[in-house]
Amino acid sequence: MGHRSFSFCLSLIWLMSVAIASTTRAEPFAYVTNRNSNSVSVIDTSTNVEVTTIFVGVAPQFVAVTPTGDFAYVGNALSHDISVIDTSNNTVADTIAVGLIPHAIAFTPDGAFAYVTNKDSNNVMVINTATPRMVVATVPVAWRPAGIAITPDGKFAYVANELPLPPIAPSVSVIDTATNTVVQTIDVPNNPGWLAIAPDGQHVYIPQATADAVAILDTNSNTLIGSVSVGDNPVAVVFSPDGAYAYVSNYLSHSISVIDTSTRMVIATVPVGQRPFRPAVTPDGAFLYVPNSLSNTVSVIDTAQNTVVQTLTVGAAPWGVAMTPIVYSCDGFRAPMNAGAVTVRKNRALPLKAWVLDRNGQLVTDAGIAAPPVLQVLYNSNTQQAEDVSDEAVPAGQGTNGNQFEFNDEWRFNLLTKNYTASGTYTLRMVAGDNYLINPTCEAAFVID
Repeated sequence: MGHRSFSFCLSLIWLMSVAIASTTRAEPFAYVTNRNSNSVSVIDTSTNVEVTTIFVGVAPQFVAVTPTGDFAYVGNALSHDISVIDTSNNTVADTIAVGLIPHAIAFTPDGAFAYVTNKDSNNVMVINTATPRMVVATVPVAWRPAGIAITPDGKFAYVANELPLPPIAPSVSVIDTATNTVVQTIDVPNNPGWLAIAPDGQHVYIPQATADAVAILDTNSNTLIGSVSVGDNPVAVVFSPDGAYAYVSNYLSHSISVIDTSTRMVIATVPVGQRPFRPAVTPDGAFLYVPNSLSNTVSVIDTAQNTVVQTLTVGAAPWGVAMTPIVYSCDGFRAPMNAGAVTVRKNRALPLKAWVLDRNGQLVTDAGIAAPPVLQVLYNSNTQQAEDVSDEAVPAGQGTNGNQFEFNDEWRFNLLTKNYTASGTYTLRMVAGDNYLINPTCEAAFVID
């Protein structure tokens, strides 16, 4: 057998073994703060097994994961700092001093900044997440800021100020993230808590602990437009990824209220452990993980059935849960799209081929994800900002739906350039479908001169 034939056989065998091994999905991890254990439990949601425990500062209350899933930020209430956990090795990579009793944490969509509410400092601190990590702004708000959420476009942060201090009423502060100033304060009675913004950015759901209700705020007018009655002492709200449901933790009735956001009605009440606090939904929306602060457990709810399917024991007084996203990587486009920008002078088919790999280096097939990756095309004329022209992408000789990649031993998109006639550079990028990320992604370019 010749050298080329031998190498080809080895490559084929390796590809087949990877494809066979890739039937398992890259599941997210749940990070659970254990306030009275000064620790964070890390749960592999594919097995619901705690894979490690990370010791952090004093009295960790809540946790948030960066949009790319690389780091988890933990607010330590009594050491007044933030522990930054590197999720690749589950070690504390940094500690950032903040205000008194850091409570809630939210990231801008690009992950560049973390916003932290400091309950006893009555302010929000803004942390630059690039190293060296540091506080770059402090925004005074009203009394006892608790929950915080940032709009999907990153322009505004909504902060729940939960306690009255006459003549100061409970309220929600609206922060312009471009200037880090409060641009509006909205009276929201009855102890507003850990609020959440719907994925479409149109509404904020605000738990009102002493009213046993969730207030609904319209972000276009910043006015309250209604409320939904829930259980006893609601303290936190999270949305399903598609925004179809809102899940409310009822602290004193030990339950989760499930709100259908289309009708704004409670469609289910799910009993959980004692004193549930801030839950988190898996990226695919299939499960809700609820920390039960007095039971020292996490209830796992199947959201299709709205029933608890498993109860996990964690540390003492679990308060918050945050999920890492499902993250895949692209290993780079194949030749000829891997050697710099290709010059196109007439209609041409550009073959885009690549493997998408999970966190274990296994090949991700069309059977392993809910939606295929898609092709993004950005046009830059060198005189203006890049323009997204993906809608004009035309596949050649394949059954692709729109600008979706299709899988045939590898992910492929055969791009016909006939719709692109303006001079300039066209950047081609593989972008994730629903409920997962591709980081790093694959990128190539062609030029029309």
